[in-house]
Amino acid sequence: MDDVVLSEELVTKALLKHLLENGWKILAYDFPQSGTGVPISLVSSKVNSFKNKETVIPDVIAINGNRLLISENKSVDTLGDYQKLFLLSNNAVFKKNLIKKFDLDQNIDFLYSIAFSGSFKNKDKLLKYNFLKAIISVNSILNINFEYGSLG
Repeated sequence: MDDVVLSEELVTKALLKHLLENGWKILAYDFPQSGTGVPISLVSSKVNSFKNKETVIPDVIAINGNRLLISENKSVDTLGDYQKLFLLSNNAVFKKNLIKKFDLDQNIDFLYSIAFSGSFKNKDKLLKYNFLKAIISVNSILNINFEYGSLG
């Protein structure tokens, strides 16, 4: 794996391509500053919230059968994305709002992944963030490599 730094958009495109080639349906995706993503509230609709303050826009939301993938994608492997996904994975309101937004089955299985360019150097993160289904690196020719786990 090479250490060329790709843009977040290219990392996301590589993941989208892989998902589509493997039977996933893309529900939503977001590129930086594109405005294409779907905001999901982190608070109950009964709570007054400021616009976008209590929302999150996942980089990729995809479904395959009864599995719903939430992925954060970046140009480099950063701790903040692990923390963000950890918080989302433990936020019942986020999950409820996501199910409602896309009219999904209540018993859907939530999967979380991180994708980034270059090579995976922080394997110690796996000990703390083992809730992730996959950690994916993308090389300079947009091939993906599962550094941890899989989406199969």
